[in-house]
Amino acid sequence: MKTLVTLLILTFCSPVFAQEITVTFANDVCACFKNLKLETYTSSEALGEEMGNCFLNAGKKHQKELKKKKVIDMDKATQAELENLWKVVFQQCPDVSKATFARNSELEDNEANTSFQGIITYIQDLEVGGAFKKMGITKEMLMAEINKEGKWFDTLWVNYRLGNYAQFGNNKAQTTKVYDPSDNIIYTFELTGNDLCSVQEAVDLTLGGEADKPTVTVVDSAVTIMGLPCKIIRMKWSLGQYDYYYNETQARVNPELFANHTSEGFAEFLKMSGSLPLQIVKSVMGMDIIQTAVDIQQGSVDRNAFNIPELVEDESLNAIRMPGTTIMRIKK
Repeated sequence: MKTLVTLLILTFCSPVFAQEITVTFANDVCACFKNLKLETYTSSEALGEEMGNCFLNAGKKHQKELKKKKVIDMDKATQAELENLWKVVFQQCPDVSKATFARNSELEDNEANTSFQGIITYIQDLEVGGAFKKMGITKEMLMAEINKEGKWFDTLWVNYRLGNYAQFGNNKAQTTKVYDPSDNIIYTFELTGNDLCSVQEAVDLTLGGEADKPTVTVVDSAVTIMGLPCKIIRMKWSLGQYDYYYNETQARVNPELFANHTSEGFAEFLKMSGSLPLQIVKSVMGMDIIQTAVDIQQGSVDRNAFNIPELVEDESLNAIRMPGTTIMRIKK
């Protein structure tokens, strides 16, 4: 998701439409912005919704003409087309636009300070057991197989801001995972690898597509991570389990920001812990992937870290579908 601030920056770096209908559209949005009493808004969500309504209502009003003039089809608009319309708005009323977006940014910053904002660095390891051991498969053999296409990473940086997170691995492909709470979607792609992107609903589903709630257990623990005693919350499904280790004094978050992120039992874990995990042990099919925090840096993070590349549909990639997941291509 490109934030409102990112869109504002794009305005002054790209050309704008010159067509008359886009100017008429932009003037309507500007007029709506002028009527917003910015000082009365106390949350970025509320202001952002009103800003979006200004844009959408102007779009509906001029929808037929915008489509007729081949400017944009609001029902099928791409991210790039929407950005171009925003650019016209910024050009038509730069002062009002800047003030409106600045207020939204201010509110976002204030909200970010009430929940952990920063970067947690994890190291990743792998342990082999169960069925793999019985087959004579070792950790080294398994990692060599994973590494054939540069998939394995041993360091992971996770950026948090409000309800967003962005994970970056240090593997050759630079695996990236971004969670966008506005649509409750997890986007997974590679910065230097292939052009594919997994678009996954952040909900726990069975292989049949039904809701799959885990069994939740609080586990006794004497584990210390980063010199801190940790409690454990275990999420167990029929096909695997996650153990979340946390300390109640570290990386405190507002669970409501992730309330819809039921995937991996994350929402339930945060509801119980109120803190981000210092270690995650993912146990699936006789293999444990262990992510352990080694550094916590609290402070502002680059909002561009949460940007999603423009995606295009490709039905050939989805002949076999996983529930809640669609594979798309990154537009070149």
